[in-house]
Amino acid sequence: MTSSAALQCTQIQQENVLRVELRGAIDSALALEPFIDAATHSTAGNVVIVFDSIDYINSAGFGGLIRFSDAMEQAGKSLYIVGLQSKIHLVFTT
Repeated sequence: MTSSAALQCTQIQQENVLRVELRGAIDSALALEPFIDAATHSTAGNVVIVFDSIDYINSAGFGGLIRFSDAMEQAGKSLYIVGLQSKIHLVFTT
Protein backbone atom coordinates (compact mmCIF):
# COMPACT_ATOMS: atom_id res chain seq x y z
CA MET A 1 0.00 0.00 0.00
CA THR A 2 1.30 3.47 -0.77
CA SER A 3 0.83 6.54 1.34
CA SER A 4 -2.03 8.89 0.55
CA ALA A 5 -0.23 12.08 1.52
CA ALA A 6 3.21 13.17 2.60
CA LEU A 7 3.60 13.57 6.34
CA GLN A 8 3.13 17.13 7.54
CA CYS A 9 3.41 18.53 11.02
CA THR A 10 2.47 21.54 13.10
CA GLN A 11 4.17 21.94 16.46
CA ILE A 12 2.72 24.16 19.17
CA GLN A 13 4.35 24.63 22.55
CA GLN A 14 2.38 25.97 25.49
CA GLU A 15 4.20 26.05 28.79
CA ASN A 16 5.45 22.51 29.50
CA VAL A 17 3.54 20.80 26.64
CA LEU A 18 4.66 20.38 23.04
CA ARG A 19 1.72 19.44 20.80
CA VAL A 20 2.81 17.68 17.60
CA GLU A 21 -0.10 17.60 15.14
CA LEU A 22 0.62 15.13 12.33
CA ARG A 23 -1.21 14.98 8.99
CA GLY A 24 -0.96 12.47 6.17
CA ALA A 25 0.78 9.10 6.27
CA ILE A 26 3.62 7.63 8.30
CA ASP A 27 5.14 5.18 5.86
CA SER A 28 8.81 5.33 6.76
CA ALA A 29 10.82 4.84 9.92
CA LEU A 30 12.63 8.08 9.05
CA ALA A 31 9.45 10.13 8.53
CA LEU A 32 9.32 11.12 12.20
CA GLU A 33 13.03 11.98 12.61
CA PRO A 34 12.68 15.79 12.21
CA PHE A 35 9.88 15.80 14.78
CA ILE A 36 11.84 13.59 17.17
CA ASP A 37 14.76 16.02 17.02
CA ALA A 38 12.51 19.03 17.59
CA ALA A 39 10.74 17.38 20.53
CA THR A 40 14.02 16.27 22.08
CA HIS A 41 15.41 19.81 21.96
CA SER A 42 12.17 21.42 23.13
CA THR A 43 11.99 22.76 26.68
CA ALA A 44 8.63 20.99 27.12
CA GLY A 45 8.60 18.00 29.44
CA ASN A 46 5.40 16.59 27.92
CA VAL A 47 4.99 15.74 24.24
CA VAL A 48 1.54 15.06 22.79
CA ILE A 49 1.32 13.50 19.33
CA VAL A 50 -2.05 14.14 17.72
CA PHE A 51 -3.02 11.37 15.30
CA ASP A 52 -6.53 12.49 14.26
CA SER A 53 -5.31 13.47 10.77
CA ILE A 54 -3.12 10.41 10.18
CA ASP A 55 -4.81 8.28 7.56
CA TYR A 56 -2.17 5.56 7.19
CA ILE A 57 0.72 4.05 9.13
CA ASN A 58 2.68 0.97 8.06
CA SER A 59 5.07 -1.25 10.01
CA ALA A 60 8.03 1.02 9.25
CA GLY A 61 5.99 3.95 10.58
CA PHE A 62 5.34 2.03 13.79
CA GLY A 63 9.10 1.51 14.04
CA GLY A 64 9.54 5.27 13.81
CA LEU A 65 6.92 5.75 16.50
CA ILE A 66 8.80 3.36 18.79
CA ARG A 67 11.97 5.35 18.07
CA PHE A 68 10.06 8.53 19.01
CA SER A 69 8.97 6.93 22.29
CA ASP A 70 12.49 5.73 23.09
CA ALA A 71 13.96 9.18 22.37
CA MET A 72 11.43 10.87 24.67
CA GLU A 73 12.16 8.37 27.44
CA GLN A 74 15.91 9.01 27.11
CA ALA A 75 15.28 12.77 27.20
CA GLY A 76 13.20 12.38 30.39
CA LYS A 77 10.00 13.51 28.69
CA SER A 78 6.49 12.05 28.84
CA LEU A 79 4.91 11.04 25.52
CA TYR A 80 1.17 10.89 24.89
CA ILE A 81 -0.57 9.76 21.71
CA VAL A 82 -4.11 11.06 21.19
CA GLY A 83 -6.75 11.17 18.48
CA LEU A 84 -6.23 7.72 17.00
CA GLN A 85 -8.65 6.88 14.20
CA SER A 86 -10.49 3.61 14.77
CA LYS A 87 -8.49 1.60 12.20
CA ILE A 88 -5.20 2.74 13.75
CA HIS A 89 -6.49 2.48 17.32
CA LEU A 90 -7.32 -1.17 16.67
CA VAL A 91 -3.62 -1.93 16.10
CA PHE A 92 -2.69 -0.29 19.41
CA THR A 93 -5.28 -2.23 21.40
CA THR A 94 -4.94 -5.75 19.98
